[in-house]
Amino acid sequence: VVVMDHNLLKALDPFAGMKTDGTILINYADSPKVLRQNLGEKGGRLFTVDATKISEEIFGAKAIPLVNISILGAFSSVTGEVKLESIFAVLDQFLPPEVIESNIKAAKLGYEKVTKEE
Repeated sequence: VVVMDHNLLKALDPFAGMKTDGTILINYADSPKVLRQNLGEKGGRLFTVDATKISEEIFGAKAIPLVNISILGAFSSVTGEVKLESIFAVLDQFLPPEVIESNIKAAKLGYEKVTKEE
């Protein structure tokens, strides 16, 4: 499960229907331990990344932060389902040349700054 905006946790339970060995990645400014305390004891492997902060650092403050690329980098780190280099390799198919480097930086930071529950 990937939650790109932690405010959604007020309206939904990302753990609902998940297997006990499932994985959840949430855009959240604090550690998985703190988030787990706030959500209560539930199953699954929990990871957090402050994708909003990464977005603000790279793209500037926006009404709707651009968190998708840093979340994708964090997803790569957590699951290994997609390689970081593979993300970089296709950016030119979706983005104009002038924003590719900033998106690579955002993906790298998401990859590096994801936090695993202890």
